[in-house]
Amino acid sequence: MIVAELERGENSKHPDIYFFPVAYLYRHSVELQMKEILRQAISLGLVEKSEKLNEVLGDHSLASL
Repeated sequence: MIVAELERGENSKHPDIYFFPVAYLYRHSVELQMKEILRQAISLGLVEKSEKLNEVLGDHSLASL
């Protein structure tokens, strides 16, 4: 919604000030989607649940995902 609003160009502020908030939201979305893929893989029996996997799912590191 933020990006769509900025694309309209009616905001008097320079759009660069929104880079970090928008980048954070995109990164968070990627993290949640990757975690959901892992949870689905566990439920389908494609990935074995382990202590390490529980740590990864509880962490916020994209690299470990």
